[in-house]
Amino acid sequence: MEDPVKADDSDEKWEGYQGHTRAKHELLRYYLGPWLKKLGNGSTKLRIFDCFSGRGDYQSTDSVDPIKLKETETPADIPGSPQIILDRAVEFSHLTEIECVFIEKMEKNADHLRGNLPDKADLPNSVSYDVVEGKFQDVTKNQISLRGGWNIPTFFFIDPYGYSQLEYDLLTDISSTKGFEVLINMMASEVIRWQDVDKHQDALMKPFGTESWREELEEYIPDQLEHKEVGYYCKRLKENGPDETLAYLVTEEDSTAMKYYLVFGTNHPDGLEIMREGMQKCGPGKFAYAPHRDDIAQDQSGLEQFLGNKVREKLLTLFSGQEIAFNDIIRQYVVEEKRSAYRRKDIRDELKQMEEEGLIEVSRVTSKTQNGLGGDDKISFSKD
Repeated sequence: MEDPVKADDSDEKWEGYQGHTRAKHELLRYYLGPWLKKLGNGSTKLRIFDCFSGRGDYQSTDSVDPIKLKETETPADIPGSPQIILDRAVEFSHLTEIECVFIEKMEKNADHLRGNLPDKADLPNSVSYDVVEGKFQDVTKNQISLRGGWNIPTFFFIDPYGYSQLEYDLLTDISSTKGFEVLINMMASEVIRWQDVDKHQDALMKPFGTESWREELEEYIPDQLEHKEVGYYCKRLKENGPDETLAYLVTEEDSTAMKYYLVFGTNHPDGLEIMREGMQKCGPGKFAYAPHRDDIAQDQSGLEQFLGNKVREKLLTLFSGQEIAFNDIIRQYVVEEKRSAYRRKDIRDELKQMEEEGLIEVSRVTSKTQNGLGGDDKISFSKD
């Protein structure tokens, strides 16, 4: 991440390890597990791009515990995203070939990173990595083409400091590609800070991809996100990029102030479901790392049960009069209710209760017993 106060290759930049950084790394690690497991079983090769890799090394801190590596070792005091990615790749190396690409524009940082990664000879034969020196905007497309093209499932972790490096056309070209997914650090706090300053207008246009961003932002009506700048960014990204987006609030660890949002983009409802689960599990807040925001604390999600049976209500609204497979129900529900606290288990439990009450009929295709419900089991909803 590039800091306007501390140069990106200065030693001071990498001192300390903050709670919001760990939160970002935790979500990255969480998602890569099921992503690698699910796609590794059906793909001959997977790729992971870390597009602003940094040094792979933070200085020790007493206040925040680092993400622990399980499969690899590093001389770094605290590992960064490259080691977390590589550790996950080794964990699932038995499934398929996994190629990791670490892009870093600063030569000094790239040299540090090489020294903090495992020796290539010590990795499983199915796992490889390269450190590529260059700017994300300049080298990414070429690296995609050189490493097998645009038809290989690929995950991109895109974590710059600021917003000017999030070039709209590049991001939408990547995120609109089938099989490609992105997790983007959108520093909305910087957008809010500088959006009224004339000299920043050209830079602010880059992530939004339109000269009329200012007028459109003013007219934009926020959805469930409290910061309209992020909602508008997700809207713009979807217009030419991924089918679905999901945003995760990250605050300062010692206050309620917003630090940034992690914006996920995918073209598959299964990816949306997995990230939705991760965003609920990883932070002390509902779809957020917000340790001092009591209003979105995880235990608040249970209050939804007192607002009536939201799951049943939505299921009947979406599927009345239809016969549909269980997995397709989950996919449609997740798209419609992206930020709901309810998960696959809750939906399954409600469908079982509806079956007992005679509100639906179930033809079990995947499940072997009457207690099972999942996969391609067919569910028939009566008409209202």
